[in-house]
Amino acid sequence: PVANEAGVAKVIQRINSRLLTTEEEHFDPKGERTLNGFGFHRAQAKYDTFGNQVEGRAFGTSGKPTLAWAGYHRWTATYDLNRRKTSVRFFGLDDRPILVQNRYHGWTMQYDVEGSVVARQYFGTDDEPILMPAPTAP
Repeated sequence: PVANEAGVAKVIQRINSRLLTTEEEHFDPKGERTLNGFGFHRAQAKYDTFGNQVEGRAFGTSGKPTLAWAGYHRWTATYDLNRRKTSVRFFGLDDRPILVQNRYHGWTMQYDVEGSVVARQYFGTDDEPILMPAPTAP
């Protein structure tokens, strides 16, 4: 097998009865567990009745919960009746709110009748609105 840029040569997905991926694992060319480009080996997903992914969790090669490259273990999302994402929140290994890339805990979006984003608000770990900080150089 040939690996991609992240070193992943094989992906195993578990699919539910609605053909949605509920778990995904990544392996290197030797068949060993490896991290994908987002910094985790295994991901788990949960969906609502409409098939929208409402939760994701990241796990390392040991099988234990880990942080993805952006610094979160778990994320949650909500959607409107048109299946447009309306909010996202991020959580750490202890399941407490965390800042993604040291910038924000989550965001909400509002849409006009044509489906265009008309407002986006960012939130801190206290779920209070914040001004979106500028990205910092590595």
